[in-house]
Amino acid sequence: MIEWNYSMDWVKSQVVYYICIMDFKRPVFHDLMQRFLAKTELIQVISGPRQVGKTTLVKQLFQQPHWKGIYAIADGIQNDAVWIENQFNAAALVQKQQALPVILAIDEIQKIPNWSETIKRIFDTQRFGDAPKIQCILLGSSNWLMQKG
Repeated sequence: MIEWNYSMDWVKSQVVYYICIMDFKRPVFHDLMQRFLAKTELIQVISGPRQVGKTTLVKQLFQQPHWKGIYAIADGIQNDAVWIENQFNAAALVQKQQALPVILAIDEIQKIPNWSETIKRIFDTQRFGDAPKIQCILLGSSNWLMQKG
């Protein structure tokens, strides 16, 4: 007698679904890939509602062999300018230890008060100073708060 295990079928379907999703790359993936390969000194910003694939896009980008990706999320914890600086410092340390450039992705950036001023200051310091040049992707799910900065 064969016993049908519904839960295992569900798990298998979810694994296949996940693999298919991770293999599918939206056109914006290729745009971001080219921007990072060209080493543009621009902060990349991806905003949109929750559950549309922003984090999946970043994870796909981090799978590429050209760089080391670091993902930080500002959701659900008390964050401030010091937290952002700590993320950049950690990324700079990783970049010094490896022969690869680093891309830092900060998700839900809009939840940090005055985030835009902190990011601009850090970005200008590394652009015009001797600090390691960390490439950056900012992700957010609230367009209004992202624009407010």
